[in-house]
Amino acid sequence: MLLPAVGAGLLALLLAIPLSKAARRRVYRRGPLRRRVAQAWQDAVAALRAGGTRVHNGQTTGQVLEAAPESCMPVLRPLAELVDRVAFSPDEVTEDMAKAAAVHGDQVRSRVRVGLGTGRRLAWLFNPRPLLAGRRPVEYADLSSAEQAWSGGAARREGP
Repeated sequence: MLLPAVGAGLLALLLAIPLSKAARRRVYRRGPLRRRVAQAWQDAVAALRAGGTRVHNGQTTGQVLEAAPESCMPVLRPLAELVDRVAFSPDEVTEDMAKAAAVHGDQVRSRVRVGLGTGRRLAWLFNPRPLLAGRRPVEYADLSSAEQAWSGGAARREGP
């Protein structure tokens, strides 16, 4: 009697991560247009990171393009241009722009997954990190120590 309940619980736990990822993608396809474009970019960066590319959300689109594999360039470059246009242009974001961003983001994810082996694809499917809150990259983690090093430490800040 206990065995079916434990099995159902394990199955639910096993499927929770992939189902949560799919639900999150669906929700972001219905939000505000600017957020949908930004989310497509964040999903593309997460896909690149899961595929082994050393990128993070704090990088500019140009930095991500430099680090990305060549196989992703035909779909990543238009997405980057769209993200920059939405972020820095005073023009209104249209539904077509948000849909194009979502399509490009899906294509980046597909291209990254094609280059992975079966084990890496399974690991990607059950990896909970994209669902967790974003962490700051190491180089941005502690600005106070960088400021002290730059100013010469506390001894130089003291008065005469």
